[in-house]
Amino acid sequence: MFAAIFMRQPGRDPRDLVAPEALEDALSLGGFGDVRGHWCNDRVLMAQSLLWNTPESKHEAVPEVCSETGRVIVSWVRLDNREELCSALGLEERQTLTDPQIILAAYRKWGEECSDRLEGDFSFVIYDPNEDRLFACRDTIGARPLFFGQSEDAFFIATTAGILKDQLFASVTRSHEWCVRFLMQMTWDPWGTAFEEIKKLPPAHSLSVPARGDWTAKRFFEFSPASASADRRDSKWVDAYRDLFDRVMADRARSAFLIASEASGGLDSSSITATLPLVMRQPREDLHTFGLCDFEDEVALILATQGKHGIRHSHIMVQSAKFVVTPGYSAHLNDLGYPPEYTGHLFHEPHLELAQQFGIRTMFSGFGGDELITNQAVGMVNELLQQGRYRTALRELGGSMPRQVVRLTKRVRRLNADYANPWYDWFDAIKSINCLSDASLSRSDLGDRLLKQLGPSRVRVSAVNKQLLNEPALVFAASLRTEASSVLARRYGMEYVWPLLDRRLMIQFLKTPVVEKRSGNMGRYLHRRAMAGRVPEEILRRPTKHLGAYLNGGPKKDADNLVWFDELPSWLQEIIDHDAFEHQARKYRDSPAALGDETNRRAFYFWQIKQMQLWADRHLS
Repeated sequence: MFAAIFMRQPGRDPRDLVAPEALEDALSLGGFGDVRGHWCNDRVLMAQSLLWNTPESKHEAVPEVCSETGRVIVSWVRLDNREELCSALGLEERQTLTDPQIILAAYRKWGEECSDRLEGDFSFVIYDPNEDRLFACRDTIGARPLFFGQSEDAFFIATTAGILKDQLFASVTRSHEWCVRFLMQMTWDPWGTAFEEIKKLPPAHSLSVPARGDWTAKRFFEFSPASASADRRDSKWVDAYRDLFDRVMADRARSAFLIASEASGGLDSSSITATLPLVMRQPREDLHTFGLCDFEDEVALILATQGKHGIRHSHIMVQSAKFVVTPGYSAHLNDLGYPPEYTGHLFHEPHLELAQQFGIRTMFSGFGGDELITNQAVGMVNELLQQGRYRTALRELGGSMPRQVVRLTKRVRRLNADYANPWYDWFDAIKSINCLSDASLSRSDLGDRLLKQLGPSRVRVSAVNKQLLNEPALVFAASLRTEASSVLARRYGMEYVWPLLDRRLMIQFLKTPVVEKRSGNMGRYLHRRAMAGRVPEEILRRPTKHLGAYLNGGPKKDADNLVWFDELPSWLQEIIDHDAFEHQARKYRDSPAALGDETNRRAFYFWQIKQMQLWADRHLS
């Protein structure tokens, strides 16, 4: 965790705004920080709280200073291509060579173009005292957050908006647009936050801040949808994917401390759990897994992977509390600065608390597979038809030859037809419950802009890669989960990692021929074959993601979340329709304890309202 102040007007010392030691304390979430430190002159203050994890991190100076250029770096980083970078930079890879030192060397050689050469999870800020300039960067998937803002005489940047709000800005203004987006579950503005004065640096972007003039940002990477063409499957693609998957896993398991994995019994988390004993440096007896089980089949599936690989420590929590404002929520809210834009990570907080007691510092998560590399690739046949590969498409349709021909003919006829964008149904379902007033959605054409982010209401079939790269779940939502989860884990003295969102692995998947990604009605085909013999068959060949019926009738509503319109803060009343809200409150009050689809959405909504109330009561006063 880090923060920096860059005074852009002469005559003011950054230490007049905040004491360096106070900033260090604020950056040590939950009191965790193995090393704290700061660097300052009469223009710049840079502070950092470092949590050791990799062997090299134990040798980091906080902050690191380049002996050749005098440049200073504060960072939250784990580099995964150290060997390649050291080779290109002429450095000797050794344990005492830290990741920030490598970044400084990369910046010395390649300048701002160094961003695209780095693999791993990172955000960092470099100050160049000779050019009197800041350079900042955030990784491709947004695993590590980065926020910034400026006043008349200073530029501020930090790893959480909470640090900026509480430590650096004299005051901030609540964003009307963000509040509406939050209730619509569409906080998808890549730059926007809950405060008008604070911005978020989007993933895969760098930022340059001169002493005079405006800051500029640049996107340094974008995925290409291009893939190789093939009519037949070739095992070389499976081998290449598996080898890279194992490399990606090993890179993230490079810890000097205990590691753990979340487990659900699904294919993604099971693949991670099954691979860790093969690549981790510690004995497999030291590996822990943590499962949240809401469905009947989950426990048995989790234990199947544990048993196959001799994993002794499995911590399973059955029926975790859903839509509850926990005792630790206020602290997390304070860390973030505003309610988390992704909330699923809050269900895992009890496991983080337990993992911290074991001394675990790395938590593997299977999140991100559905967004790309373990996607179902349902559009494979259509893509083959678009490429003119009719024989290959015919073979994939299955059944007898006459049946194949009939099905192929129908597919060809519908190839250029459009269909309803399914995200619009999701939008309407959310809008039917969130009670936003027409005025709040029409302000600054916000309602139209929200719909625009979903794409056109009618869409045509496109190639699998192109469709996936345009999905809101990947484009907008994935980084909301990773950044919020990173901050929550940091409060418990550990770091989340998401191997299925590794840029190298995503590129490998994208360039793989589409015929490798699905077989008939079986999706996730590339990944399934790569994990053959490693993941238990009952998981590997499971035809759907269905994990059985809910345990004990499913999640229950929290009656404490019920609130009436008159209890809302005035600024929330301004964006909510009174009659619609009272109607939903009565329906929530009268709904059964067990949650179904509609009542589940309503319970989530009142959980959101409860979070905003807490934010107003304790953090906006």
